[in-house]
Amino acid sequence: MKETIKRLEIAFMGYDTQQTKAAFQRFARDNQEEIRTDLLKMGLLTLKDGTRITAITPGTAGSGICAYKYDQLILADDSRKRIYSARWREISLFLQTAMDRSCVPEEYKILFYDLDAPEPQSETRKGAGKHGKEL
Repeated sequence: MKETIKRLEIAFMGYDTQQTKAAFQRFARDNQEEIRTDLLKMGLLTLKDGTRITAITPGTAGSGICAYKYDQLILADDSRKRIYSARWREISLFLQTAMDRSCVPEEYKILFYDLDAPEPQSETRKGAGKHGKEL
């Protein structure tokens, strides 16, 4: 019997609408070799493995989006991570509604995309270490 693998649905949210848009574009640029379909203007990326990443704003995180189900949430912010304290209500509501059927283990449901991290320096844009040194 052939096992079917469910593609992951990932939501991507920044501190506010402007930051979400800018961070999503940077995320796409940093991961360009993994992207199969790029619909940045619509806030949607599809990776080569079928994973879909959708940009959402804090305002939509708790209203109207809960009909759509996600497996993970990527939070984008600078190294101060103010998004956790300023948007905890939206994050909590999102976890309870849009992620209530997630197939991802609890410890991996929320990931952090650090906007203060150094730019990747290698040809593949992967493997950049501390202060731009390659690993």
